[in-house]
Amino acid sequence: MIRSLMLAVLFVTGYGSPVAADPGNGGRNACRPAEALEPWRPDADAGGRWKMLEMGRFCRVGPGASQAQVMAAVNERDALAASMTPQPLVTAQERARRRRSGGVSDRPEAAAARQTPARPSVRARYGDAEDAREKEEGRAATALLEGGKSAELERDMRRHEEFERRWPAGKEFRECGECPEMVVIPAGKFMMGSPGGELGRYGNEGPRHEVRIGKRFAVGKYEATRAEYEVFAKETSRETAGGCHVFRGKRWRRDGNRSWRDPGYGQTAREPVVCVNRDDARAYAAWLSEKTGKEYRLLSESEWEYVARAGTATRRYWGEDADDTGLCRHANGAGSETSHVWRNKACSDGYRRTAPVGSLGSNGWGLHDVIGNVWEWVEDCLHENYSGAPTEGSAWTSGGDCKSRMLRGGSWLSGSRDLRSALRGRNTAGDRYYDDGFRIARTLTP
Repeated sequence: MIRSLMLAVLFVTGYGSPVAADPGNGGRNACRPAEALEPWRPDADAGGRWKMLEMGRFCRVGPGASQAQVMAAVNERDALAASMTPQPLVTAQERARRRRSGGVSDRPEAAAARQTPARPSVRARYGDAEDAREKEEGRAATALLEGGKSAELERDMRRHEEFERRWPAGKEFRECGECPEMVVIPAGKFMMGSPGGELGRYGNEGPRHEVRIGKRFAVGKYEATRAEYEVFAKETSRETAGGCHVFRGKRWRRDGNRSWRDPGYGQTAREPVVCVNRDDARAYAAWLSEKTGKEYRLLSESEWEYVARAGTATRRYWGEDADDTGLCRHANGAGSETSHVWRNKACSDGYRRTAPVGSLGSNGWGLHDVIGNVWEWVEDCLHENYSGAPTEGSAWTSGGDCKSRMLRGGSWLSGSRDLRSALRGRNTAGDRYYDDGFRIARTLTP
């Protein structure tokens, strides 16, 4: 009874119909169950029916299946088929012709059938009552299947609703006393990179392309601070050897006496940690993950630009700001208080080097210092442009130069051209600079 009910699901409802993509087959009929099962038609004996049921199970590769899943299903089907003895291949049209004429066709399939006598059909063996019973079971199986799909869809909807209730966009939280403050970011899409006519644009900011962020995640409200990093460094005995690059005169020099503890200028505990490389930032994220049992990490480059723009498409998240007068209210860069030749002469932000996090205005999603203050490490390898870049928000860690990693946002040392949402920076992953820091992210789960 159970086997015939399950068989009805396969042959009456068409649940095992081919739906997955197979590049070798033009994207159609990856498992091809109808063709594979035809030699073992429904008039096979009980053992043959069970084998057909198993083969049908192997052929259920749903929409969106990966290439590996498709190939696994095909390989299992072929292995099962090799262990079976097929009945003659007879098309549906030929069987109908034979039933009408009561004879045997001279087509090649019929010739094969004469050499191997076919088993009696379900109707011939059990009569109309049995045939009707199996049809009724098929209808029942269809109802059960549709009910199961509805129940599964309802469960998915409940999980999604629970996720959104637990993590509403804009929610702020902190998971331990020394953990960073986090903000929940909504899912969405945006155009990554700068348009060709943007003022100050560099060639590595294109081609401009759409990126979809499919799920909410959380990001640090501020850049990681000295106080937060110090707790990590004490608990893990993180080494600071190797020095830090500082800008002296007209060039960068590595100073062996400099570190995040002493970058060469005074800082308060509330200012962003500097003189940290990409490995330091990742180690901090791993420490947070172990401490909280949650997944902390660096942002991908596309996630960083998504949160920096906060729904905007302009040069900066507060507008085009072509005269740079808005910089001093939103971003700590090289302003008129400095003597650098590339300084922004339009105004002063009041800080010659790093500013305490949150000192200047936030963007539309409540994040501070996404432009200016310190460069922020992200996960991606160095790529010279966006040709072939991921479009779903993941980090680009294949190809390119992975000894170097990307940084975003500019710093207190940057001129106005380098204080834009689309600007891309780079450094060797193991090098430390006294204007490089990071911002942390967290993956959210229901």
